[in-house]
Amino acid sequence: MPMSSRRLLFTTFFTFVTLALSAQTIHWITFFDTEDAIVREMDRSGRQVFYSRLVNVINSDLSMIGYKINVNDFYDNRCTASNCVKVVKELQCTPLDIVVFYYVGHGFHAANDVTDYPTMLFMDSVITEKAVPLSWVHHELKNKSAQLVITVCGGSNVDTQTQLVTQTASAPIPTTKQITNKLMYQNSELSAIQKAFMCYKGSIILSAASRGQGAYGGSTPLGPMDMLSAVLITCFDDMTYEKQFTWDGFLNEISSVVKETTDGKQVPLFNYELTETLNPE
Repeated sequence: MPMSSRRLLFTTFFTFVTLALSAQTIHWITFFDTEDAIVREMDRSGRQVFYSRLVNVINSDLSMIGYKINVNDFYDNRCTASNCVKVVKELQCTPLDIVVFYYVGHGFHAANDVTDYPTMLFMDSVITEKAVPLSWVHHELKNKSAQLVITVCGGSNVDTQTQLVTQTASAPIPTTKQITNKLMYQNSELSAIQKAFMCYKGSIILSAASRGQGAYGGSTPLGPMDMLSAVLITCFDDMTYEKQFTWDGFLNEISSVVKETTDGKQVPLFNYELTETLNPE
């Protein structure tokens, strides 16, 4: 092959790879109830810790390998059900994107919910009209066809007699599937955080509490915040630092620590459908 042809081939390949990487985006959709009279101080502190210790760290690592960052941060008077429905419905993704939805505030379990997951009770919620089931958010985000979707609720999951009459009906959650190893090649240059997000395809849904349980919060080693966030951030720090991170190990560790800390009064609930692969499709 003539030198000019080889040069053109490599130039074309390099351009293709650069464009492919630049098309990848991590989307954050976060809601923190920072105006509620009961939990506002705790959630204000929790939001600051969540962004400084988790979101900013992950964004920094992923931006180094070409990811764009899209942060949708709702707090104070913007933490509303209408904003939640709007941002979830309007979010646009590519098949290489990552989506993380994270809610910290009040929650409950509706009597007619077809899942064991909670409904999020935003500050503008009329329970029968505007409360938003976590399963609806998860279902909608999965339909965006992103590479990885993570949906988390840090609120309570206490049973109520409330019948949801809402534009966002709950959606079935599939049974957890074991991760199948389809790792195509190793790259020691990738950090543990980069591998955690680049090397998995599928979805995760996580609730702070199992059905019928409340969610605890208060003083933690990271400051005043909800317990799920404190444990989640600490476990993520430890497992990525030790380069022992897997999503199933991470989720099980969160559940175990929260359960032990609360003497079984709060046990996180989760499901996942994940495939491990270093080549996102």
